[in-house]
Amino acid sequence: MKTLWLLLTCLLLAGPAPAAERAPVPIREGGVLPLRVIVRPFSHLYAAPQPDAAIVRENVEAFSIFCVYTRPATGSGWYEVGADRRGEALGWMKADDVIEWKQTLCLTYAHPGGRQPALLFREEEPVK
Repeated sequence: MKTLWLLLTCLLLAGPAPAAERAPVPIREGGVLPLRVIVRPFSHLYAAPQPDAAIVRENVEAFSIFCVYTRPATGSGWYEVGADRRGEALGWMKADDVIEWKQTLCLTYAHPGGRQPALLFREEEPVK
């Protein structure tokens, strides 16, 4: 009986099987880093890749960053975008409303403890 309860508990905690995740478009062919776009001011997020489609989000905040799930074949067209790389697209944006962001920064945090601060000056003479 305990085994049955343990099995049922495990199944309930596991939840439904995850849906197949949709991967964002990579920066380059065969790459793993996702292509992202930066939003220009006064841009809208549409429900479909058509100018007369319903607006999902009006006046998206300038310089917002979205992952790309569908990229236009040419420089003009529509990008299907999502908030992150988890596979959920939010809508479509016009190519004129976004800028492709093909760089990724890899940073690490260095704790400042035990370091001595240093002042930097452009010229030596004013300091003397």
